[in-house]
Amino acid sequence: MDRQASARIDLECMLLDETKEPRALPLPLLEDITKSFSADHEIGRGGFAVVYQGILDNGMVAVKKLSNTYLYENKFQTEIQCLMKVKHRNVVRFLGYCCDTQGQVATYEGNFVMADIQERLLCFEFLPKRDLSNYISDASSGLEWRDRYKIIKGICEGLNYLHGNGIVHLDLKPANILMDAKMVPKIGDFGISRCFQEEQTRTIATTFAGSLGYLAPEFSDHIITHKYDLYSLGVIITEILTGEKGYSDVEEVLERWSDRLEKSQRQQVRVCTEISLQCTERNPKRRPTSTQYVIDRLTETESAGTMELLDVYLVELRFPVEPNTDEHAVFRLVIKSIKPWRCFASLPLYGIVPPKSSTYTLVVTEQQQERLPEEMEYDLILQSNLSGDKSIPTLRDQSKYDKFFDEAKESGNAVREVMLKAVFASQGQTTSEQTISRRLKDQWIISLKNTHGMLCSLDAQPTEPCIVTSHQHGDVCVWNYDPQRRTDSFNVSKESIMPSYSLSNKVHSVKVISRKKWFVAGTSDGVIHVYNYDNKIQKLRSFRAASDCFITSMAVHPTRPYVLSSAHCDMKLWDWDNGWECTQSFMQEHSDTIQQVAFNPVDSNMFASASDDQTVKVWSVDSPESKYTLSGHQDKVNCLDFFKSNDRQYLITGSDDHTAKIWDMEEKACVHTMQAFISPVISVMAFPDSSYLITGSRDGSLHFWSSAEFSDFCMVPRLERIVNFGSGGAIWGLGRFMGSRRIVIGQEYTVSIIAIDNEEEPFASEDGNENSI
Repeated sequence: MDRQASARIDLECMLLDETKEPRALPLPLLEDITKSFSADHEIGRGGFAVVYQGILDNGMVAVKKLSNTYLYENKFQTEIQCLMKVKHRNVVRFLGYCCDTQGQVATYEGNFVMADIQERLLCFEFLPKRDLSNYISDASSGLEWRDRYKIIKGICEGLNYLHGNGIVHLDLKPANILMDAKMVPKIGDFGISRCFQEEQTRTIATTFAGSLGYLAPEFSDHIITHKYDLYSLGVIITEILTGEKGYSDVEEVLERWSDRLEKSQRQQVRVCTEISLQCTERNPKRRPTSTQYVIDRLTETESAGTMELLDVYLVELRFPVEPNTDEHAVFRLVIKSIKPWRCFASLPLYGIVPPKSSTYTLVVTEQQQERLPEEMEYDLILQSNLSGDKSIPTLRDQSKYDKFFDEAKESGNAVREVMLKAVFASQGQTTSEQTISRRLKDQWIISLKNTHGMLCSLDAQPTEPCIVTSHQHGDVCVWNYDPQRRTDSFNVSKESIMPSYSLSNKVHSVKVISRKKWFVAGTSDGVIHVYNYDNKIQKLRSFRAASDCFITSMAVHPTRPYVLSSAHCDMKLWDWDNGWECTQSFMQEHSDTIQQVAFNPVDSNMFASASDDQTVKVWSVDSPESKYTLSGHQDKVNCLDFFKSNDRQYLITGSDDHTAKIWDMEEKACVHTMQAFISPVISVMAFPDSSYLITGSRDGSLHFWSSAEFSDFCMVPRLERIVNFGSGGAIWGLGRFMGSRRIVIGQEYTVSIIAIDNEEEPFASEDGNENSI
């Protein structure tokens, strides 16, 4: 068997076996299957090459014949280098190559000379549906949305694979995306691609080729990164959505598709439009961090349209509401039993699942009891209804919730009802019900007993399981969550410097100074009390920090012996090494009450203040005047915290305007606004050893935002989950434990501890006056 016949058999076998690697192919074989590259077999033509159809006994291939091979030898070598590295369902499959040089006698200036004739060819799988440009159309005609979405997702997955293998395509466009018989997109044409080394993230190009309309703006700077392809991807997604290049407003795109979309598909169109806009940002830093981020966002939309209005999975309640619409899921959890035994701490429970939430957890607690209730099983009814009314009541207006459901039933709107069963059992006791006996450890919540009046503030000892809380009537409590009990409590009011305030002397702020084993408590008479908690609680001293106004907030300097206090518009810095002397008084630049102060852990000479005057100011401890002001909230700013991402410093703030904002400390500007709240944001925390930003609201809900993809390239944290602690009241404080995955949540009527994820530590339950079910 000659070489050509053997190569033909090998090529036919490759069509049947996708695991076979590309190989060298003889020129006579490629000439034979294309009828000597006849015009009848031509299926495509570009500036560098002509593509021919090759016919085999068991199928077809595409043969790409390069033109002017002497000019484009480097292009051929680059394409081979890239193609040998890739194998993916969304990348055109490479079958082989031919690098042939033959000497031929030719005439040159009247003389016969021997010339080298070069042939450079590439062989690929044959894709019968041609390229993507043949399927670009506006929303009124052409492919259905389902097909367009699959194409967008496939292109993203192919590009993500290329980037994962160090390949930057540089010429991504519809003409270079080929479609197979099932309309699966496959990226092709790697003639100008670049292959990066393992740790390489960018390179400088001396010359540039590409296609106008798809070139990233930075091509003029000759800098190549994977962000270059993301720009081209954004242009392509826009074309798939609208049939044309250029900017497209989200609502405008949705309007174009309004007649052809199922309700559940609107979210996919919205997200795809948002991705296209983000990818085509002129500044590469504003584009997504990676194609994987784009894929993750697309994947999130795929489950939204597959569920009914309300499903119940074990003890998990899922509200599959289409995100990014005006519809909320309003729910009410009531007990069906008519017996008077009061087992539950707070029923009925009400709430609203906002449109953008992913996982929503409703915490249902039961009263502390010495024995099991007479009725071992209780039936609960979960009612839900969709609402597009933006003025729906907050969690505190329970009568309005009842009215809402009554009116929904009267008007004929669907109110879905699901029966749930709560089973009470002694510890270790099992039940025959599989859905009840499954132990979901990650759903447990620690709830510490609170009989000291409404909570005003809390702080956690970062290195020990110790929590300090302050309360409405002047009590301070110290809790140890390992033995699940309060270790000490006392009333600060009795020790007040101003006895006239003793009946209503709230402890508005409490802070732990862990390196001294102290804590400080600031009261409504303007006094700061200092205590040692090493063995037992021992008062060290008290001093006046403000006149005729209460201490609103305090912060402990991370390295120096300072405590910063705020009272109305006044801030002072106190040095405990010098007898609690005031070392700095700051100008009263805020025009209304300061709600919180916090030091910058990276640059500890800086701190920030949040105020009712709707601003945040950034200060230095060495100057009485502020450095600059951050404005943007539309109502009172209640809380703030610093965090760091990719060596860049940020600030997160929460406000009565129902938003949280992220500020770039270098740019001195807001870079993102989080809006998935139905009530004021009154506490925020950046968890230092994870990618979470955590916000607490007045309605008792806790929002977990993932900042894993958050950076100066993509400033959009993702809402991962909501936990509703509504029965305990507003979330006034958050604390963290160093080296632990747990955070402490201070509400008006309860203190809880929750694990921020399920990887290492489960949610757990402390036995106080409330237990989890």
